Amino acid sequence: MTIESEKTVRTDSRSHGLFSLRGEINRLPFAAVGIGLFLAKYALDCTVSNFVFGRAWSIFNYLSGQQASLLFSAAPEDRFYFWAMLLIALPFIWIGVALTTRRLRSAGMPIGLVFLFFLPTINLLFLATMTTVASRGGRTAQARKSAPTYRDIISRAVPRNPFASAVFAVCFTIVAGLAISGLSVYVLEMYGLGLFVGAPFGMGLISTIVFGFCGYRTGAAYRFVSIASVVGLELLMFAIGAEGMGCLFMALPIWIVAGVLGGFVGEAIQQRAADKREMALSTLVIIVAVPALLGMEYLTQPNAPTHMVMTSLRIEAPPERVWKNVVGFPDLPPPTEWLFRLGIAYPISASIDETGGTGERRCEFNTGTFVEPITVWNPPIRLQFSVTKNPPPMREWSFYENVHAPHLEGFLCSRAGQFVLKPQANGGTRLEGSTWYEHNMRPVGYWRFWSDRIIATIHRRVLRHIKTLSESPRAITIEVPQHVSNHNNSRESQE
Repeated sequence: MTIESEKTVRTDSRSHGLFSLRGEINRLPFAAVGIGLFLAKYALDCTVSNFVFGRAWSIFNYLSGQQASLLFSAAPEDRFYFWAMLLIALPFIWIGVALTTRRLRSAGMPIGLVFLFFLPTINLLFLATMTTVASRGGRTAQARKSAPTYRDIISRAVPRNPFASAVFAVCFTIVAGLAISGLSVYVLEMYGLGLFVGAPFGMGLISTIVFGFCGYRTGAAYRFVSIASVVGLELLMFAIGAEGMGCLFMALPIWIVAGVLGGFVGEAIQQRAADKREMALSTLVIIVAVPALLGMEYLTQPNAPTHMVMTSLRIEAPPERVWKNVVGFPDLPPPTEWLFRLGIAYPISASIDETGGTGERRCEFNTGTFVEPITVWNPPIRLQFSVTKNPPPMREWSFYENVHAPHLEGFLCSRAGQFVLKPQANGGTRLEGSTWYEHNMRPVGYWRFWSDRIIATIHRRVLRHIKTLSESPRAITIEVPQHVSNHNNSRESQE
């Protein structure tokens, strides 16, 4: 950039206020103002949240974006808090959009990329890359083409042939992605935003920059490389036995979406970078920023939230008959649901006994036994229990005999459950099964989509079996030990 054009950019950035969408802003003022605004907002949010509402505030709130999802789903007494915090954030959001729009215009990149500002986790990586591309100012396309190139180590390493450069870009990115995954899973023991959002976004961005380092490629080729990078990493993890196919299948959609978004940014940088130093700098920033993001998440992540899933089914039998099949039932038939074919644990049978004077229900899964001490015994209306032992939530589908990924221990845990039997007017019963569970994988909304459906599928398998047993003319039941019934009825009457 010439001295004249640099002066033009600086003058233009000063001529518009923070709230203006007009004009341009250079990368250094953009970075300085952005950091200053972030610190100011964090201080304001902490002050209001702690001293006005008496609630803790964490940087993790900016990483996850979970506050926005709670505006309508939170309890009524909490909604005022979330709406108040949103009101405080509105001017900062507008300033962020304005500055990002002006930075994109200054860099000669598509203004439409401003929508990445609203995507949690991705927005931090995106804004970081916006500090690496110099302003174009008034330079023409011909001037950009004639800008000096640098025959550095990257230029010598990346092949010029399109196919060879694609293979190099994918392999390079897979190695980087494997290192990040190992850091997150085996060092930090964390399945979070950095792993499922930050890493694939960075992989898509890096792969497209490296792929186009020696010359512009087609848009379809960029998409292919960004997707091939994340898919290739999953295949490698499956091949070396780090993960089973079931978990990789569930992670694939969010990885592909994040990878493609990163690819769009990488393509825009590759097309408009003045020289190869800017492309190399963008790559370096992402390689540093993703591990930093993992560290930030590790230090600030909150406790796992608790969720509830309730499934109901109508049974043409009286509650007294249904109750006996609720507390215990014989072996279920082999599963046919596709989730169970992927390796998700499924129930086999249930029984009830007494251990140490306390009623206890035991539900056998194909991966082990759920131990469920009974907390409420009110036949034939309600059975409630806590869960003190959780078997692995799935059996990994792999070529290897024993694949035991860290997420099989403590990342998806059932905490309590209950059955409620509601008599119907015509002598039938409405049976409701509920499970309270925790999962410590993020993004919470994405992984809850899977966990809710897994638990609902387990519910339906059990409820349908109870329905079949209860509606059968022979009404197969398992007798409940009398001492369990007497013990819990006595405890219920005392309460």
